[in-house]
Amino acid sequence: MSPDAPLRPRQYAAAIVALKSKDERRAALAEVPEHLRDLVRKHVENTWNHPQRKD
Repeated sequence: MSPDAPLRPRQYAAAIVALKSKDERRAALAEVPEHLRDLVRKHVENTWNHPQRKD
């Protein structure tokens, strides 16, 4: 993938999950293109709620 290619939904989600605060995550999700936002939100929720996730 070229460096200027748009991010994929899972890449957006990974970047959002890596953020420290809930406010930062909300702001980052708001920056996701609208046509991808619901899918990215679902990826973030699935990752956040996964049973193997360590706090």
